[in-house]
Amino acid sequence: MMCYAYSALDAGAWAFTAEATSFAGFPIQSAGNQNDAISFKLFLQRGTYTLRYLHKKGNNHGIAKFKLDGTSKGTIDSYAAVASLNNISSITNISVPHTGLYTLQLIVDAKNVASTAYFANFVSISMFRTA
Repeated sequence: MMCYAYSALDAGAWAFTAEATSFAGFPIQSAGNQNDAISFKLFLQRGTYTLRYLHKKGNNHGIAKFKLDGTSKGTIDSYAAVASLNNISSITNISVPHTGLYTLQLIVDAKNVASTAYFANFVSISMFRTA
């Protein structure tokens, strides 16, 4: 899912940013506050999935928690001492119990102790069926 295909800005202010060397050029970024959240609707078949997150890392980035229909599926820490674009991080073994429409939510509710804020900046989130 590309960042512009969100279904709801659940909390916080999100905006598209110009990042010339970022894949697709215009990632979406949170306001940098704790509990900023964004949601996507997606249709999934029953099975096991891997989530891939194409994102920016930086010294002011937080930890993204991913929820599927309200159930936490894992976290990805976007903190790095030196900023970098086009990072791909994954969460594996996500079980989808039945075929249907789901809500995938990203919430930035925590941060690395060294981070100065709770920013999330990403281009896409993908769900790949593995079994």
